Amino acid sequence: MKLAGDENVDLYAVDEIISADLLVVSNDLKIERINTLKNILEKKAKIIVTHVQAVLKPLISPKLFKKQIINLKKNKIINREELIKQLVIIGYNRTPITFQTGDFSVRGEVIDIFPILHEKPVRITFFDDEIESIRFFDVKDQLSLEKIEEIDIYPIQELIYNEEQKKEVISKLKKHNNPHIQELLKDVENHKNDERVNKLINYFYDEQASLLDYQNSLTFYDEYNDLKNVYKKILIDIQTQRESLELQIELLYTLEYEAINKPKQKVYLEQFSKYIDVTLDKLIDFKTYSIIDYQNDLKNLIFEKIMFVVGIIKLVFASCIFASLNNSFK
Repeated sequence: MKLAGDENVDLYAVDEIISADLLVVSNDLKIERINTLKNILEKKAKIIVTHVQAVLKPLISPKLFKKQIINLKKNKIINREELIKQLVIIGYNRTPITFQTGDFSVRGEVIDIFPILHEKPVRITFFDDEIESIRFFDVKDQLSLEKIEEIDIYPIQELIYNEEQKKEVISKLKKHNNPHIQELLKDVENHKNDERVNKLINYFYDEQASLLDYQNSLTFYDEYNDLKNVYKKILIDIQTQRESLELQIELLYTLEYEAINKPKQKVYLEQFSKYIDVTLDKLIDFKTYSIIDYQNDLKNLIFEKIMFVVGIIKLVFASCIFASLNNSFK
């Protein structure tokens, strides 16, 4: 990561399926994922490190996700009650006082929000339905700090749905007496625990997207044949989980494997080319190093992966330049 620069690398990872159902999940990973989507939508070029289960995690479409971002700007006219409703829809929790990420509170003409991806909360002061001022404030003493002109409030949930969709899904599923489904419906009602609710996405939306629908850039597949084996293991885990929960409805834990091949520009990294069952435009041989024992050190593993990918990018780039020079002399 030092080679690429920490600021140029995003990690897009998810917890295991069972962990999500048991709510033993990492909030940090969700924040990282939303930050990744934000950087893609804002066209900030990054190296994204991910894995099969994360890539195939069902998402709402990029267009819909972008529509849920709330833009607040000084002097902008915005209905306060609609703003409050929208904050709940995108996953924010109304509290008496705003203390932590995801909180918002309402006091007269003032709405405090602690947006995801920000270190400090913001205080929005209204005059009727016009935004009079926007300030950051200190979470400890609640005193206002510097003024800003504008801020985007990103969703804190990945599965976003409105009141009409919520009522429809609850109506469809409330007849099921399965305890797990009933817990899911409570989460749906309160816009909570979207990690667990996400597998109901097929009841909210007929079509689902993946990370690869958000970005259209060069994608590297490391040990492509192993990725298929990982997917098979995911399917076994899903079946085991379904049986243990005695589920009688079709939940969408993961997208089909074919979704992983959506990018148009692809580079397959494989020790033996015979394992790549796709049509290749070009085959480049290069020397490799022995596998290092990372002793469960995820940071060093990611660092080595990024160094490897950056090296390949340089190699592909150099090949393109060489080919271009060759053509120019013909």
